[in-house]
Amino acid sequence: MAIVINDKEYVIRNIKTRDIPKVSRILKKMDIDKFDVMNMVNSLVGKDINAAQKAAGIEAMLYLLTRLGNAENDFYEFFSSLTEGKMSPDEFADLDIEDLVEFMKALKEQKGIMNFLRLLSKSMQ
Repeated sequence: MAIVINDKEYVIRNIKTRDIPKVSRILKKMDIDKFDVMNMVNSLVGKDINAAQKAAGIEAMLYLLTRLGNAENDFYEFFSSLTEGKMSPDEFADLDIEDLVEFMKALKEQKGIMNFLRLLSKSMQ
């Protein structure tokens, strides 16, 4: 899926199995456990794109952002890697909030993202 940020198009690669340990380490640094991940997944499962889903997504985003400090550089490195070298971690760190939201929306729309999150939560012990 592609998004446009500052008149530049970025293709966001699909989430892969190799991403599970990377994201798991980031979440552990953020002191987020498997139950937190499952609660976020369950809040989005089976809902159409409507006000309730948007509210759940905003709540999940705020929850993650409040815990980001311990894994800030890992966060930027991982999400910039989803552009396959087209965006550096520093460029990702400097995204406007609106662009970050668009990036996360595009990521959320990927086929298999819910399965990825379920596998991720199972990998966290």
